[in-house]
Amino acid sequence: MLFLRRGTQLVGASNILWKDKVMKPLMVRAKEYLATRREEVPVILVPLANPDTEYSLLMLSTTLAKRNKAQLQLIHIVDVPGQTPLEAGGLEYEKQRWAEKTLLETASYHAAEQGVRARATAIVARSVSSAILSVAEMEQPEFIIMGWKGEVRMSRTGRTNVAEVLKIARGNVLVLKDRGLQDVRRIIVPVSGGSHALLGLRLAQDLADEWKASITALNVQVGRGPSAAHTEFDKQSIQLFQDKAGEFVKDTLDAVGVSADVEVVIDTDIARAIAKTAQKQDLIVIGASEEWALRRRLFGSIPDKVADQAEASVLMVRSKT
Repeated sequence: MLFLRRGTQLVGASNILWKDKVMKPLMVRAKEYLATRREEVPVILVPLANPDTEYSLLMLSTTLAKRNKAQLQLIHIVDVPGQTPLEAGGLEYEKQRWAEKTLLETASYHAAEQGVRARATAIVARSVSSAILSVAEMEQPEFIIMGWKGEVRMSRTGRTNVAEVLKIARGNVLVLKDRGLQDVRRIIVPVSGGSHALLGLRLAQDLADEWKASITALNVQVGRGPSAAHTEFDKQSIQLFQDKAGEFVKDTLDAVGVSADVEVVIDTDIARAIAKTAQKQDLIVIGASEEWALRRRLFGSIPDKVADQAEASVLMVRSKT
């Protein structure tokens, strides 16, 4: 079990001499060891907090671990208030561990069943987001995969742990808005260009290969669509517009080596069009908007709206910054 304080790495004692003579050399050796190990086995970091979303998160994480020949680093953060000693939080967690199966034990068992290597660590910390970022700094994971429960709205996302991790983490971050991943057969990926969308396509291909699912690459163009056509010229113009957009999507798929059906939709509201088109899909994989970091949004206005409006599960993707 690790004890983490806000803004620090590992803390075993407050004595400065102890930190300088013991902790710092140990941290250097640990980082050197992890650096050599990472060259051989990529790491996927999975913070676990909510039993309701644990199954879907693990299903997603173990699948990507298989495809990337990676191992999972499972962590559970025991959040301790400022006035409570960290050690007290550790004792409470130990009591719980003896009384019932913990999230980490259940998750480790699931990973083993899927043939995926996993390490599990309970962390006692003042700040959940700081603890996740500290582990990410140590592990340098290929992906950080987190779950999101509740609505994805600006008023509810700004100061959450997920938002804090997104702001600071330098690696690929995936956030799952789970509405059930028991049997995924149809995956849809909105394609609009940019590094986040390209990563989303690659991830969708990994998931589809493992789950024997189909992929639809969707492009939404802003406009009034075929229903607004009054003349034959209007219809031909709209068809030409759709064909050009379809060619863009096919070129993008070829560039990243993804096999998918292509669908182009014209609508005045992009998020609404994605949610509507995905009604019969099991999973939406959507990349962050290119300006996501400039606004008080989780992944950007369109991905956030899709995650809130869609009936299917939504995997929001932010590539390395």
